[in-house]
Amino acid sequence: MPTLSPARCSARTAQLGVFFGAWLFALPASAAPTVQYSHGDPSGIEQYTLELINRARMGPPQEGVFLTTQTNPTIQQAYAFFNVNASQVQSAFAVITPASPLAMNPILLATARAQSQDMQTFNYQDHTSQDGRSFSTRIQQAGYFGSLGENIYSFVPAAGGTLFAHAGFNIDWGVPGLEHREAIMGFPAPVSPALSSQATWREVGIGLVQAPPNAPQHANEWFVTHDFGEAYSTSPFGPANIPFLVGVVYTDLDADGFYTAGEGAGGITVMPDVGLNFAITSTSGGYAIPLQYLPPGTTSITITFSGPALGTRQVVRNIPLNGTRNLKADVIIQASTSTRLINLATRLRVETGGNVGIGGFVVTGSVPKQILVRAIGPSLTAAGVSGAMSNPTLQVFDSSGMAIAQNDDWQMQTGPQFPLRTAADITATGFPPSDPRESAVLLTLMPGAYTGIVRGVSGEMGVALIEVYDASLGTTGARAINVSTRGRVLTGDAVMIGGFVIQGNRSRRVVIRALGPSLTAAGVPGVLANPSFQVFNSSGTVIAQNDDWKTGPSMAELQTLGRAPGDDRESALIITLAPGAYTAIVRGVGNTTGVALVEVYDAEE
Repeated sequence: MPTLSPARCSARTAQLGVFFGAWLFALPASAAPTVQYSHGDPSGIEQYTLELINRARMGPPQEGVFLTTQTNPTIQQAYAFFNVNASQVQSAFAVITPASPLAMNPILLATARAQSQDMQTFNYQDHTSQDGRSFSTRIQQAGYFGSLGENIYSFVPAAGGTLFAHAGFNIDWGVPGLEHREAIMGFPAPVSPALSSQATWREVGIGLVQAPPNAPQHANEWFVTHDFGEAYSTSPFGPANIPFLVGVVYTDLDADGFYTAGEGAGGITVMPDVGLNFAITSTSGGYAIPLQYLPPGTTSITITFSGPALGTRQVVRNIPLNGTRNLKADVIIQASTSTRLINLATRLRVETGGNVGIGGFVVTGSVPKQILVRAIGPSLTAAGVSGAMSNPTLQVFDSSGMAIAQNDDWQMQTGPQFPLRTAADITATGFPPSDPRESAVLLTLMPGAYTGIVRGVSGEMGVALIEVYDASLGTTGARAINVSTRGRVLTGDAVMIGGFVIQGNRSRRVVIRALGPSLTAAGVPGVLANPSFQVFNSSGTVIAQNDDWKTGPSMAELQTLGRAPGDDRESALIITLAPGAYTAIVRGVGNTTGVALVEVYDAEE
């Protein structure tokens, strides 16, 4: 077990030149981005390290748990050697304020790689290179000026890999202070207040070099450098304070919900709707875009992802701005079309007015898809549900609010849906309702957002089930990716119950959310103030639960996928599930009641 610990330095460099006139340039408010920005070409393992750093910065409490629960034997040996106290580490990370993600910078990437290579070539660990240059001199000579910092770690054991270096830096084992952790996590240094500039760093370069197998010393060991920076502007007026949009596009081949080297999707165009710059993902799948020259008053940007790995599809994200803080948007491309969400259903109490049952779903892709929508009531009684609705009706609307289908009693199919399907068509899907008073429509839908509304005939109230089935599993180029249901959450049998089925031969990532307080902004009265949920497998075992999404393990990933709830009291998780049937039950904390929204998303695009 090597006893050498990581090392860290920080500095603020002076700008050597003054460039006048650059700040006078402006873009027309309507101009689309025309200048491609490149974050360099990090390797897959360097991109993986960046993803580890950014996940840690965005979710410190979860990082503390992650660091102290590693099962790699080499990392566990380091825990023992350096007397790492897991509970103290978790407690320390629990109180760290989340920081914005870092953007890879091509200059810092080059300087970090050069230092790692120098340390490997000459077998040393130091911030001063063998030619006598300090880290700040090296970075400044490369053309980057501003507030700087550097982490270095030599002789990282091959068996521990880059995760060993990440744990060593962030736990800061064998180091009296916490300077490495402070650099990565982006909080002011209580030990060294003069080095507190890391709270403003927004860029990083990561260089990883592995010694060759035939190296005379330290064969196969890793040499790691992180070069951090906050660049000065080209004017004499100090830091530029330009935020970056960063992220990674990847195919989750190992279904672990996190980027792994080799999963990156290069060549994806990342196009904002405003500003100067766009990006094309590097070979690693990563990208960075400086958000500069935005029109005055811009509060959010819309990002469109397109390119080879997405086929004919486009993925669109709307990203709210957060002052000058960096933002992150990732895209996970489905690894296999042989596994998908095929059925999404929600049981809830259906009332009248604004408390009818409202279910929304989205079809993605470029071709039409066959969808079965059902409203179930009477057959719930046989399942032991009290107060079931005896005669539910169903309407389906498109995104413009136009009614495109309706039904009362599924064996009697009438318009306006076209083409008009028969009861025999519905039976042929394998999912016909079991009671003639229940409602169902079989629709061929173009990609888009749709809403189903369930009401009781003659204003009847009761517990009902709204369901959406993917009835065309053989269709490529189209998928039903999420369903959401809004209704009143009460107690007992009248809690909200969302069910879904994953079919196929591999695990799949899904997002589950329970929203309440944020519905107020949409004009919904009587919302559930503090929703929570539990997830059950088909045997009735609780496999996941959440109350307040920021306390759960998915906080950072929810943000990067654009699925973070709008209120801290709302609940959400991203979980990896094997094929099978699952149920999510939404309740009010303390048996409170109110209108809530339960959602199930496919996390893979």
